Amino acid sequence: MQDNSDLKETFLYKLSEKPGLEWFNRLVFVGSHQDLYVPYYSARIQKHEDSILDCRKQVNKGIVCCKMVENLISKFKGEIIRVNVNFCIPEQ
Repeated sequence: MQDNSDLKETFLYKLSEKPGLEWFNRLVFVGSHQDLYVPYYSARIQKHEDSILDCRKQVNKGIVCCKMVENLISKFKGEIIRVNVNFCIPEQ
C-alpha cells in the first residue's frame, strides 16, 4: 500500500474493487499469529481493531482498510471459513 500516496489509488485497493470472490461458493482464509510475513487479520480478510478505531476517528488509512475488507467480502454470498493455524516449531 505504498505504491501511491493516495491510498485509494494503490494497486491493492484497486484490486479489492475488482470482481472475483463472488464467483466461489466457499472461501477459506488461513491465518497464523506465528506468521511474520502476513498479518493475521490480513490473511483472514478481517478488519483490524486499529482500523476500526481509525474509521470512527475519520482517519484516512483506517477508512481505506475497512473499505477494502468490505469491497472483498460484501458481494460474496457463500460460506466463509476462517482457519487458525498454530505450528509446532521445536526450539533450536
